[in-house]
Amino acid sequence: MSIDTRLEPSSPVIQGDERMIRQIVLNLFSNSIKFSDPGGLISVGTKIESDGETSLSIADTGRGISQDDIPKTLEPFGQVANTYTRDHGGAGLGLSLSKKFTEMHGASFEVESEIGVGTTIVIRFLPERSVSATDDDAAPVAT
Repeated sequence: MSIDTRLEPSSPVIQGDERMIRQIVLNLFSNSIKFSDPGGLISVGTKIESDGETSLSIADTGRGISQDDIPKTLEPFGQVANTYTRDHGGAGLGLSLSKKFTEMHGASFEVESEIGVGTTIVIRFLPERSVSATDDDAAPVAT
């Protein structure tokens, strides 16, 4: 398994609940690892969008999710039971909690996926959640 990071050097600090933001990232990484085969690739990136939003993306070359099944995976305890996914444990809470925690921060949670190709999750934080890393007056809660 390889991890590729593309973190924009000027990415701001995101203000929010540190535990929730850590849990979001942990859940998304965990799923990427769990559903990728050996030799797969996980990519993590940040970007400042033209509208001022800061996006965080986590993508993998894993098994993927069909378009029809994505809504189910975003529901609490929602799992897609098939030969590709049921060989791994879990309660089916990772994506639903990550989406909920993201929305609690006023951010959007987008899922793009294709069976056999992989999954990309993009979280877009509103500009008002961003604090310049050089802003001495700001007391960021999470990075």
